[in-house]
Amino acid sequence: TAPDGTITNAMLVISGITFTDHYFHLSAGDSIAFPVYNADKNRVLPLSGSSFDESNGANSGGCSVRTDNGKINLAATVRNGVFGSTPQNDVRRDFDIDYRINDGSNKSLNKLRVRLYYYQTMADVPADILQILNDRQNDGVFLKGGDVAAAGTGDRIEQKAKPRPPCVIIVAD
Repeated sequence: TAPDGTITNAMLVISGITFTDHYFHLSAGDSIAFPVYNADKNRVLPLSGSSFDESNGANSGGCSVRTDNGKINLAATVRNGVFGSTPQNDVRRDFDIDYRINDGSNKSLNKLRVRLYYYQTMADVPADILQILNDRQNDGVFLKGGDVAAAGTGDRIEQKAKPRPPCVIIVAD
């Protein structure tokens, strides 16, 4: 805040990909998680010359990531046994996806951790997970964490919570 009371806000978007926090309902055919490029669902991800899961860490762990476009096939991931041979409720798995995008980053190596959850029905999703997704969906990609006193200034600042790792919640029925 300036001495005259003017408040200046700025939002910083780090380039790269993420996935939306979302409930994916497999029984309704909702089984593909699409990467979001530079925090804009409408922005086209430059695919020519880009690569995803370069280290093969996600795919070798059973998370079915397309190496040419970064999409995660969630039905295949379940079939691959990521949540067990008979998937159990509230199993959570983290996967790191190493990627390079053919854009202004000059194909710099980036990494995104994605958290996958499994539930048989929406009724099985615990309250804390429902709240996390509700907060993230209501507040957008960048969460508002409330006012926090700035160290040593007495001023108030708005704290933004980290939207990572993205929460991909797989619901079978």
